[in-house]
Amino acid sequence: MYKHSGALGMMPPERYYEACITYHLVSQARLLDRWLYPFSISQLHEAETGYDFGYFLPSEETFLLQYKRPLLTGDGLYQWLIQKEQLCTLAQWGPIAYYALPAFHLATDWYVGLEYTSFLPVSVLLGWMTRRSGQQALLRQDDPILHLERPVTAFFRSGLHCIQFQEESAFSFFAPEALRTLADMEHLIGYRVREEAF
Repeated sequence: MYKHSGALGMMPPERYYEACITYHLVSQARLLDRWLYPFSISQLHEAETGYDFGYFLPSEETFLLQYKRPLLTGDGLYQWLIQKEQLCTLAQWGPIAYYALPAFHLATDWYVGLEYTSFLPVSVLLGWMTRRSGQQALLRQDDPILHLERPVTAFFRSGLHCIQFQEESAFSFFAPEALRTLADMEHLIGYRVREEAF
């Protein structure tokens, strides 16, 4: 029998966070009787496009996420390694691109993981990165650009998927220029969705 008790407390790989957050986003869409379709790309294409996962709402919007696996510091805070080259590549998509920064690591956090995940616009991270030297930098959980004092709440409202950091500070995943047709999304990811299984 596989003894999983040790693995439950280990820092999971990035794909765990991709699965967890995608599960929550799709589940919330279904609660509102809407269909959110996740799509992913190969690691080779990720180097060219900068994102890990995209999410498409038929006849509405598309947004892109780059997931960063957290690192746990000695003082109990989380941090994420941000690479300048990847950031600049992701920035080509403009306001529909975000970094997903999970601040949890236990397998038992699966059902509350979304509440402890920050979604940071690429434009914010670009400004943060320009003030640092080198090709990569660590973003700490206590950095002023993050609002993790209270849990992040994701919700769907009025046809838009928004990420609310605090009552007075909300970021929307979607801009007016966001993709609105299946053809647009197929052009974005480089293959025909109708011929691929989600």
